[in-house]
Amino acid sequence: MNFNRRQMRSAFIWTVLIVITQTLLSCMLKDDVDIEFPDVESQMMLECYLCPEENYELTFMETNKLSEDLILQLNWNADITIRSYHDTISLFNILNIEKETGYVFNYGTPSIVPNNESGTYYLDVVTESGIKITAQTNIVSPVKISEIQLKDKNLSVLFTADTDSAQRYYSLLVEGYLDGEYTKVRDYINASKTNENEITYSVKASFYKWESIKVKLFHITMDNYHFQMSAKNALVANMDPFSVPEEIKSNVSGAKGIFTYFTVDSLQIK
Repeated sequence: MNFNRRQMRSAFIWTVLIVITQTLLSCMLKDDVDIEFPDVESQMMLECYLCPEENYELTFMETNKLSEDLILQLNWNADITIRSYHDTISLFNILNIEKETGYVFNYGTPSIVPNNESGTYYLDVVTESGIKITAQTNIVSPVKISEIQLKDKNLSVLFTADTDSAQRYYSLLVEGYLDGEYTKVRDYINASKTNENEITYSVKASFYKWESIKVKLFHITMDNYHFQMSAKNALVANMDPFSVPEEIKSNVSGAKGIFTYFTVDSLQIK
């Protein structure tokens, strides 16, 4: 699996699992109470991140009904196509398990996402049982890091904002090694309300201690920004079994998840 796509993955699948677990824990008011598992329908979940010069790959899963065994299942044999103005790509069953993260892709194709498309991508899924799932995503422009300033614990990234304020959503990833261990700092940026053409975004960590530093700036869609933030917030909220779960914001019709496009620029500075 491509490194950039792995870094765009959210905690969505695991958040759903935690939400289900929280449903169980909320029932356990007393240790000696007999638990009756509520009847919860299976939930289909989908994640697909398109990036220029990378393969089309997609994860399609569903939860079992709530029971003593809480597991996620891959959904196989669906008819899946991704189409743009110029082309229609069919995805077929694969099994790609990323060793470092455990991420699973079960649909893909050797075809490469072109870097000269514009407009909109459309996703069409028909499951083996006939369920229809659709989604669409706009294509965002290339992003370019103009300058990086590093001073002790502060790292600032300067870049040019998209001309369309509705497209000004970004993600910043700073990764490297500290004491021989991989470490990272990640932020999501909503610059849709700024009038500045040049954006400077700063993050703080003990960067002076890092043995190496690589900065990646992602230009993401508004849907992806809200999806990632809601998944992140839901994961934090569900660490507390007595909190109210936050709904994950999805742009997929007929399932939960995200179908989106992004571009990325990177710079090794240390």
